[in-house]
Amino acid sequence: MSNLRRSLLLSGALAACNANVTPPAGVATCTLSVTPPNGGLTTVFTATLASMNAATCTWTLDGKRTLPVACTGTFTATGAQNGDVGTHMLLVTATGAAGVGTCSASWTVLPTVVDLSGAPPPDLAMGMPPGPDMAMMGMPPDPDMAKAPKTLDLHQATLYNNPMNLADWPEATTITQLEFRGDGVHLEFSKREGPGSWPDIVPPGWDGPLQYTLGMAEFINGKWHASAAIQFWRSLDASGGNVALNDQVAKNWYYDGRWGALEGRQPKTGEIIGIFVVAGNARGVMDNGSQSPVHERSNVVLVPMPDANGAKHTF
Repeated sequence: MSNLRRSLLLSGALAACNANVTPPAGVATCTLSVTPPNGGLTTVFTATLASMNAATCTWTLDGKRTLPVACTGTFTATGAQNGDVGTHMLLVTATGAAGVGTCSASWTVLPTVVDLSGAPPPDLAMGMPPGPDMAMMGMPPDPDMAKAPKTLDLHQATLYNNPMNLADWPEATTITQLEFRGDGVHLEFSKREGPGSWPDIVPPGWDGPLQYTLGMAEFINGKWHASAAIQFWRSLDASGGNVALNDQVAKNWYYDGRWGALEGRQPKTGEIIGIFVVAGNARGVMDNGSQSPVHERSNVVLVPMPDANGAKHTF
C-alpha cells in the first residue's frame, strides 16, 4: 500500500538582483528574507536589492497579489509561506531614481508517494528519467520503453530566470526537427518562419529584436529543472555552441546562481535532456512575460545528450 505525504523541496535559491543602472554608494536598499513552513528548513534566500533613492517596493506571490513593503530593513514575507502543492514564485520589485531592480525566489511543494509494495519501476530503477532511445546509450532494450514519454510536461520542472507562469503558456507550436551542431542548436518548428511566426521584440537596452528563446531541461536528483536562456533573433540558424564540447552548457548556458540547480552542471553524453523554445525573450524576465508579445511556447522534446559529433532528431 502507499502512504501519501507532503514534502517541501527548495529550488531556485537565489535569482539575480540587478538594477538597470548601477547605483552609487549610499543608496537605499531592500533586503528580502523568505522562510517556508514545515520546520527544520533554512531560509530560501537573503539578498540585497539596491535602487537609487528607492521610493517604492512591492512584492507578488504567484502573480496573484501586489503589496507594498518597506524599502529598508528586512522584509519577512509571511504571505509567501505557501504550503500548497505546486511551484511558488516570490518577486520583489524596487523602483527608484536608478531604475527598477528585482529579486525573486521559488520553491516547489510536491506530493511524495512512498510505495512500500515493491521495487521501483524499471526506468526509475536505472537511476535516470525515462528516455526515448536507450539503445543509443549502450543499454539493453527495456520492454517498457515503448510506454516511456517522448515529451515533458513543463509543470513537472522547476523553472529558473524565466517568467513565473511560463509552464502555463500554451504549447502553440511543435518542434519537428532538432539538430545539435558544432555551431549550436538548430530547431524547426511552425512558429519560426513564415505567416503566423512569432513576432519580434526589442528588449530594453537592445539595439535589435529577438524572436524566441531556447531552453533545456535536466533531470537532477530525481527532479526536472529547466530554463530558457539562449536568445535567437529572426533568421539566426543556430546558437548555444557545441553543447557537448568543453562543458559548454555548464560554462556558457547556466553559469551562475540565476539558474539554481542547473548552475555549472554539464549533462553527460547519453543523459536524457529536454529541449523547448519560448516566444520572445524569456531570459532574465521573471515577471509574467513582459518581453513576450505572445505568451506561447513549444512542447518539450526528450532526447539523449549528444557527444561532440552532434546528433539530429526528427519528430
